[in-house]
Amino acid sequence: MKLCQQQSNCPQPRLIFNNWLWATILIGVSTLSIGFFVLSCQDGPVKDPNVDLINQAITAAGARWIADETWVSRLDEQERQAMFGTNENMDLEQDNVLEAVPVPPPALLNQADLPERFDWQNYQGQNYMSGVRNQAGCGSCVVFAIIGAMESSIRVSNQDPDAPINFAEQHIVSCVEGSCNSGWSFTQVLNYLVSDGIPSEDCFNYQATELPCSQTCSGWRDQVVKLDAYYQVGNGLNEIKQEIMRTPLTTSFLVYEDFMYYDGGVYENVFGDLLAGHAVVIVGWDENPADAPGKGCFICRNSWGPNWGEQGYFRIAYFDCGLGLQNNFSCIYEGDLTPPPPPTGLKASNYYSQGIAGASLRRIDLSWNEKPANEVYGFHVYRATVNDPSHLGRITESGYPVKTNHFEYYPPLGDTDQIMYFAVTSILASGRESAFSEIVPNMDPA
Repeated sequence: MKLCQQQSNCPQPRLIFNNWLWATILIGVSTLSIGFFVLSCQDGPVKDPNVDLINQAITAAGARWIADETWVSRLDEQERQAMFGTNENMDLEQDNVLEAVPVPPPALLNQADLPERFDWQNYQGQNYMSGVRNQAGCGSCVVFAIIGAMESSIRVSNQDPDAPINFAEQHIVSCVEGSCNSGWSFTQVLNYLVSDGIPSEDCFNYQATELPCSQTCSGWRDQVVKLDAYYQVGNGLNEIKQEIMRTPLTTSFLVYEDFMYYDGGVYENVFGDLLAGHAVVIVGWDENPADAPGKGCFICRNSWGPNWGEQGYFRIAYFDCGLGLQNNFSCIYEGDLTPPPPPTGLKASNYYSQGIAGASLRRIDLSWNEKPANEVYGFHVYRATVNDPSHLGRITESGYPVKTNHFEYYPPLGDTDQIMYFAVTSILASGRESAFSEIVPNMDPA
């Protein structure tokens, strides 16, 4: 019996030993896992191996630029493809170019007559370029390149680097033949800008997709800005430089995989497969960059937002990847962006009535003199609760200015005695806005 009892007691110590063994193993594995997790957290996410490969290729080629992960390099293949918008063959678009060119390209200067460096981002201490945009997941680079060149051309021609110009790329995406998958034609977009023009951004905000043209704000044809003309520029270096000195111009080039990783410097293709064609704006050049001596380059604005490259721009060695060889178009705009005069004679009068259940209602009628100039397209109305222009806020809808010299404002229900202050501005079809009119309070009619 004792033997049997001893034998029956034998499994107990083995069970205790097994539990202790497994606990030790689990603790050890857990410790290793925690250590690995902490190490992984310290190291951060795994880096894209292409970064080191590209930087090695840059060094081997004697190039002078830096590769790193960017928000574009992190996109998957399908998302990346949507960041382009021209054909890989980049055929020169000649068939549909307008014949009439009122201002022919000037005679070429010699290289010695051109400056070593020129950049519309810093011309006589002023930046004439409009803000960097992001085409997002739509192959609309041609649209953004042309509109970017047009906006800047208008600033240059009017010698006004601060002109508040922001055109509606979405209108072109929606109203000109093309698609987010296949892109748009340079000449079709340019011809449309000459014949139909383009409204401001607040008339049709960009949404990176193909929406019906009818979604453009009502009355948009009355507020468009049109190009006077455009022309093609040759692909000689001096010819391109001289044209840049007149205005920024569009161009196209071939994009290779390493361009996705561009993080600064003078880009040269050193790594990766051909992905697609792409359109950008050339804004300047530099014969001898400080960070890449002897690497003459174009300075270009991209349409991948300000968080890519050099604040949305990049520098590229002359004609690398074909940039500057094809689709060099220059915009001509000869309109006047001088602001219109502000309206005069503004009055704000209270009118009272009884609403449902006897509630007192107030309407403030605003009126002012007729249009101060024939070019005035409409008016915007502003309101504040104090007599201070810095507090004025617009109460007319963006993209829909008042077309007459009268506006009715309805304060919140029950507000029958608060004093408010009003001002009105004049608007040109181009979107240029006047200074405020005289600021007046609302008053009971005499």
